[in-house]
Amino acid sequence: MSNKIKLSKNKKKIKGLQTVKRPAKIAFTQHIGDFSGCGNIRVVYPSLLLNTYYNPEERLQFESIYTNRYNPDPRAYKHCLFVVFQRSSTKEQLEILKHFRKINPKKALIYECDDDLFNIPEWNFASPFYKDNRKYIEEIINLCTGVTVSTEYLKKLFLPYNKNIQVIPNHLPKFLWDEAKFNLNVDGYNKPRICYPGSFNHFDQKSDKGDFDQELIKFVKDTLDEYQWVFVGGIPHSLKDNPKIEYYGWQGVLEFPRFIRRLNVDIMLAPLEDIEFNRSKSNIKALEATAIGVPLVCSNVEPYKGLPGACDTTEYFIHTIQLLASNSDARQEMWNKQYEILKDQLYWEENDNVLKYVDSFLRLIRMKL
Repeated sequence: MSNKIKLSKNKKKIKGLQTVKRPAKIAFTQHIGDFSGCGNIRVVYPSLLLNTYYNPEERLQFESIYTNRYNPDPRAYKHCLFVVFQRSSTKEQLEILKHFRKINPKKALIYECDDDLFNIPEWNFASPFYKDNRKYIEEIINLCTGVTVSTEYLKKLFLPYNKNIQVIPNHLPKFLWDEAKFNLNVDGYNKPRICYPGSFNHFDQKSDKGDFDQELIKFVKDTLDEYQWVFVGGIPHSLKDNPKIEYYGWQGVLEFPRFIRRLNVDIMLAPLEDIEFNRSKSNIKALEATAIGVPLVCSNVEPYKGLPGACDTTEYFIHTIQLLASNSDARQEMWNKQYEILKDQLYWEENDNVLKYVDSFLRLIRMKL
């Protein structure tokens, strides 16, 4: 196995891209900005899979290093084809990227992000931080060779700051989530179990502002005896400490897939306010619901636009919950439709998604697998 990437001399350029000559070893380093969610989904999990990747027909080997500490020694990046910084956003992090550029002037520098950092609503506790650091984020994006994002909408948002952008959709690690199959709840629960799994940054901490509007909150309060409401992580302010609600604090990223499956819920919810910030989000909750075998009821905003179960109004959102809660056949039919749409995106291990992941980075530097 060769230690360096070679470009094919006997293949023509395709739209300016050069094909990697096999056999090849593709090495790169990624600096993680957070380990709470997207850092794992978009860096750790694909790296684990790439480092154990084996397909004799492809004749490819990968060395994906991830770290949350910056190494100022240029020798640490000698064999890297490119280096990624995930969600860097502060003045100090900008100085790190400038230092990296200084010691590695010819090395491809890539920015990775899966959230709109410019239009965070004021009720989101992260809003002041990113508002204060906006000028540094803009400069960081502009400084980089290219950018990877999770959605087409986010790509459009970042285009004014960097024209070289590739979309890498989110996927789940099958080795943690297991095979997707419809969950017919047979554990003897006497009420339909309806689950909202989402972080606290979907809600204001002191009021009911957020992605649950007043009509939906009222519906939850009015049906506490009819349904078993289950919240994991975040919960609207006025529903906190209600003894009839099953509430669990946020789970670690490695424990979450097993935990959410063991809750044995019937329906998962993903309400989103139709605002600029949410339009850049990915469809991660649809993937998670599909993986544990339950239908998702969601808002018909950009991440879930056109998905069966996506609702234009809160009234229809509530109607869909009631329909699915009362009929297991309807739940299975909805899950089947969602699965058919999402199955190719669902897992990193399927549909060559890990290879597409690497290929997206390569295309930022005018190469392809």
